[in-house]
Amino acid sequence: MHNKKGFELALNTIVVLVLMLAIFAVGMWLATTIFERGEEFIDLSNEQLLNQYRGLSCGGGQVLCVSEKSFTLGYGQQKVVGVKIVNRLDKKMNFEIDGSESYIDTNPLSPANPSAQLNISYIEHPPILLQKGEAGVQLLSIITKDTTTEGTHIIKLVYDYYEEGGTAGSDSLDPLNIYVKVE
Repeated sequence: MHNKKGFELALNTIVVLVLMLAIFAVGMWLATTIFERGEEFIDLSNEQLLNQYRGLSCGGGQVLCVSEKSFTLGYGQQKVVGVKIVNRLDKKMNFEIDGSESYIDTNPLSPANPSAQLNISYIEHPPILLQKGEAGVQLLSIITKDTTTEGTHIIKLVYDYYEEGGTAGSDSLDPLNIYVKVE
């Protein structure tokens, strides 16, 4: 009788170990599947945004145009804005867009404390090589921090252009402002 109890205990232990391994394998498969789909979603959404913003119309001889010129963000929120640039020059040129600083509209002459500014970055920000009349798109990510000053921030977008293989030389004369109200 003593051996029978020992045999049952050993058998129960083996069954529990097999069940644990099966549950672990299913959990690993599920986690892998979820993370792979998440990466596809991120890549797909950037490509979808680029395709959406390629249709922007820069009228009136504008070189820069944006998907939204003004919007409101709460603290800790993010907004992606499409910036389209059109080569209106007579030859093939590289273009770089810069809009890395913001200031509060109540004091435009002095930039705000960096911790009070918006966090502005570009998603994939290489120079764009454009033929005459050709257009390109870049995505601008704008994030508010907990320390961002409340009020309307102005992001001044400018562009540099230079010939292929050259260095940035000419700044744009017609900057484009994006207005972000933080509340």
